[in-house]
Amino acid sequence: MLSFRLLLLSAVVLLVAARSGGKARLDRIKVNPDTGHFLDTEGRVRVFHGLNAVFKEPPFYPPFARNGTGTCEANPRYTMCPEEISQLYNDWGFNVIRLGVLWNAVQPAEGEIDHAYLSTMKDLIEQLAAHGIYTIVDAHQDAMGSLFCGEGVPNWVVSKALALAKWNSSDPRTASQSFPYPFKFNISIDKSTGYPNHTDCMHNNFFAYYFTVESSAAWQSLYNEPELWAYFGQSWAAVAAALSSVDKVLAYELINEPPPGDLYKFWKDPLHPARFLSDEKNLAAMYNAAHEHIRRQDNDTIVMFESVVLDTYFGLLPLRSESDFVTSPGGPAYTDRAAYSYHLYCTNDAQGRPSKMPFCKDLLQNVWKGIQPTIKRLKTGAFLTEMGASGIDADSRELLQAVLDQADDGLQSWAYWTYKDFHDITTQNAATETLYNEDGSLQIPKLKTLSRTYAPAIAGQEIKMNFDPSSATFTLDYVYGSEFSGAVAVVAPTSIFLNEDLYYPNGFNVTVRPAAPSTSWRQVSKNYIEVHHDGLTSGGEHQISIVVTALEYNILQR
Repeated sequence: MLSFRLLLLSAVVLLVAARSGGKARLDRIKVNPDTGHFLDTEGRVRVFHGLNAVFKEPPFYPPFARNGTGTCEANPRYTMCPEEISQLYNDWGFNVIRLGVLWNAVQPAEGEIDHAYLSTMKDLIEQLAAHGIYTIVDAHQDAMGSLFCGEGVPNWVVSKALALAKWNSSDPRTASQSFPYPFKFNISIDKSTGYPNHTDCMHNNFFAYYFTVESSAAWQSLYNEPELWAYFGQSWAAVAAALSSVDKVLAYELINEPPPGDLYKFWKDPLHPARFLSDEKNLAAMYNAAHEHIRRQDNDTIVMFESVVLDTYFGLLPLRSESDFVTSPGGPAYTDRAAYSYHLYCTNDAQGRPSKMPFCKDLLQNVWKGIQPTIKRLKTGAFLTEMGASGIDADSRELLQAVLDQADDGLQSWAYWTYKDFHDITTQNAATETLYNEDGSLQIPKLKTLSRTYAPAIAGQEIKMNFDPSSATFTLDYVYGSEFSGAVAVVAPTSIFLNEDLYYPNGFNVTVRPAAPSTSWRQVSKNYIEVHHDGLTSGGEHQISIVVTALEYNILQR
């Protein structure tokens, strides 16, 4: 027995030493179906703050240093060089990137998988992980594909979808309703590609393209046809096979912003008069098919799934704000590996400013009210994978602050849209949505709003987390105890990020209660501290309270 205790103590000491650096070890993350929290293998609750990085044109990934070597000249518009990746985590506290891994890049032709592309994405994901950053693999799309002024779904799949929808472009009756009907947009055809000209496309809000007759028919076909689900599943199987060994992948997100079904046919459907808005009727079968393909290759990584996007944008209207999914993909057996992905936007003007602030604030509250019963009923996690897309004016920062405060209240993880514009072909105000001005300088007010103090890893439950940017005061309360995390948690600290340059230029103070040798804090690197509970080995629960305050905080620094 003595030798066993000594062996256990030695293991604990080694484990503490392994965690002495500032970067958190990246391991598989699961979901606690009872709380909806993300958990690491040591039982800590994990919180993610991050950015989107979606390169929508060939080669469908941002320039970076392959295999960590070679040249990479940083550019504020489209690169992810090593020094930029390091900055994301070390300086700004972002621990997740939602990375576009596009279906049309993975499966450029029927029966073809681009393994070189997947190898490249794996290399980038490994480099992100080496700097402490998880990846959400995002099958991003906007407006489906090139035929509809968008990207993401392979053109050959779009053609099959239209054929299965019995769309006959040679029939005058069908041709008269071709894209962009019923809108009278002036969009020329690019002679080099045979598809709509991107410059003309960007003169209009891409969201309108979902409501064209031809696009609507193609989407409903994708939702209805098992043949198309099989292609979708094959693509995801290839992604999972390539990345299953990379435990730095936080999740696979099945598809970005799936639009409503066929608006022009649902009126004629006596069985499902509101089918075009239904997640269960439109998306569930396709999601389950993709989930089955993924699980044959990777049974461990979280799968994220999103509802029909209309609710996210118009949650204030008298539409359903709660999803009608019956279960998450894979059903009850996979709730610990499922997370509901949702987005939160309000209408912006050309400069990225919220166009009607009272509307936007009400929308914010209404969307979250719909998310809560959904995740409680499905017993999954939840992740705000897109939000923001905002400028640096006062209203934009106020609304962004409100979103982040609400996320803290619900202990929700988030990813801001977008890190850089990455040659975005569907966003009309890319210059205002990113972290950079057109001259390449950082948008410091926006960055300061996003780079807030928070706890990426929390050794407890029943958590309350709050950050007041006006005073730079951060508070974290949680219950630590054997019921939640067991003896292993003694060597798994709570981690806190605080941006010293932006919020604590004169230093900071940390108060941890209970004030006893059993709980202590230390700074492990610039911007990162850890709180240890090494002496709390006795049974029962312990209320932990942590307060971080700025020294000589000057209100003019805001």
